[in-house]
Amino acid sequence: MMANVFSPRFTLLYVFIVSAVFVHFRDQIRHWIPRQLKQNVEGEAVGILNRLFGYAYRVRLVGEQIETRTRFAYYYVKYALLGPSFYRIFLK
Repeated sequence: MMANVFSPRFTLLYVFIVSAVFVHFRDQIRHWIPRQLKQNVEGEAVGILNRLFGYAYRVRLVGEQIETRTRFAYYYVKYALLGPSFYRIFLK
């Protein structure tokens, strides 16, 4: 009985079943996260990742404005903010 289960004749059937199950769950997981994060109607609470992205995007826009004025100030502020983080992560 076990010899039939592991025979090459059924290998194609097993591969087909596994691939169908994989594709089914892959699509469910891929679409599950964005549904949780986006606003569907006005006034609905938006997910935390969307809010954090909104704040980070505003910081990026300020950085772009500084960069258009003077590149020296842009890189000075950038490395002044990132420098302590790199020091703590890599050197301590």
